[in-house]
Amino acid sequence: GIKYMEKLGHVILNGDKKVMFSAPHAVEQTRNDAIKYAEPDTGEIAKCLNALGYPVIIKTENMHDDANYDIDCAYKNQLTDYIKQHNIIALIDLHELSPKREQLICLGTGGEDCPNLLGNHEKETQLKDHFKKYFDVVTINDPFSAKGEGTISRYISLNLNIPCVQIEMNSKLFIDNMVSPQQMADIMAKATHIMENK
Repeated sequence: GIKYMEKLGHVILNGDKKVMFSAPHAVEQTRNDAIKYAEPDTGEIAKCLNALGYPVIIKTENMHDDANYDIDCAYKNQLTDYIKQHNIIALIDLHELSPKREQLICLGTGGEDCPNLLGNHEKETQLKDHFKKYFDVVTINDPFSAKGEGTISRYISLNLNIPCVQIEMNSKLFIDNMVSPQQMADIMAKATHIMENK
């Protein structure tokens, strides 16, 4: 009969490409007992990226956790397994910034030594230059550096030794229809070759 499947609160969509995308805040999450807003555009962008052939993991239900904060969670465990099994060579973790922020894009590389990109400053510069083609204000590690040990890009780069980056997109880009999830997915897809370069 039907096997009982434990509800995991996330979904992994297969793709044949070797760069993976993650949207851990596509639904609201709970951090230190406080509910934090969902970043729904990240889930939509991830679905568009999956249609382009990229494997993605998307949070689908709040399990009273925060996959980008809690060290031990089903989301990270399954993501880790998937990366190992499918020889994924890089990860991009998608987030949204408050519309009050001036940054349109913030790249979190783990701090000034950019450990999440395995110390590759050239990659960091290339990523910034890429997003500057589309958006005026692009920052690195300001206001978010993705250096906490529970952040997905830090955790995965540390444990699996592949380059990861956290990309925060200002939610006013979507609120004001400056860019559609599909257009953002295309811009993200163009950044994947930078992540793949040795």
